[in-house]
Amino acid sequence: MNKVDLAPDVGADLSVMRRDAAARRDDRPTLFTDLSTVAGAAPVAGWIRGQLAR
Repeated sequence: MNKVDLAPDVGADLSVMRRDAAARRDDRPTLFTDLSTVAGAAPVAGWIRGQLAR
């Protein structure tokens, strides 16, 4: 889920979002991040690279 940095500004509860995502995705992985920064994008890019390498 992108834009977690905006959650406080819009009243979103990340713990509720995490719980709901896990329930909907049958416990497949979810990543909460802010893709507007290199630090936030790095885990996503790493996961994509890993998938492509498989």
